[in-house]
Amino acid sequence: VRKLSQLYSERGYFDARVSSTVTDLPVQSAADRREVQVEFKVENEGKKVVIGRILIDGNEKTKPAAVMRTLAISEGELLRSPDIYASEQNLYGTDAFSRVDIKPQPAGEDASGNRVSDVLVNLEEQPPRLMSFGGGFSTDLGLSGFFDIRHVNLLGNLWQGGFRAKFSQRQQIVQLDFIQPRFLRDGKKRFAPLTITAQYQRDTTVTRFFRSAFD
Repeated sequence: VRKLSQLYSERGYFDARVSSTVTDLPVQSAADRREVQVEFKVENEGKKVVIGRILIDGNEKTKPAAVMRTLAISEGELLRSPDIYASEQNLYGTDAFSRVDIKPQPAGEDASGNRVSDVLVNLEEQPPRLMSFGGGFSTDLGLSGFFDIRHVNLLGNLWQGGFRAKFSQRQQIVQLDFIQPRFLRDGKKRFAPLTITAQYQRDTTVTRFFRSAFD
């Protein structure tokens, strides 16, 4: 059933539903065997469904072009269930949205007789910044603290950036990073990311360890 459903979905029959039934046959071929009839039933095959318009709603800070780039569907393509699922996962994976709901909406037929369906992308954004900080004391490092802030929707483009600082009497680390998750296309529906990181680190722990060892 799963394989048949996937086949119909890949061919553009978005509304097709496949079910199966197993019926015992009266004929018995052997004492330790029974024969059954397996029937697969395809319901609501209908016509192929083509994507008309892609309508985005609920994006207050995110640019529509950034959302479109994240989707695994395009206007004029066949509507497929795996692409809808992949689009939802891609949007959730940005950490910029608390809710993603993608639904098709019938929109008539095209010149070829195929059904046309618009796709509604309903989004609910969540705060793009996450900040954490803390501190403490240990006999090895003395007073210590850290500060970390991240932004998952820089300039409304679904880019990610962050600043991290960790400091103590013996260690100091400062790091900046930038991630563009969809920098270059890698195939039809995949992207290669761009990651840039700059870091400064100062650590006197090793020096102190060797001094103690020599003493």
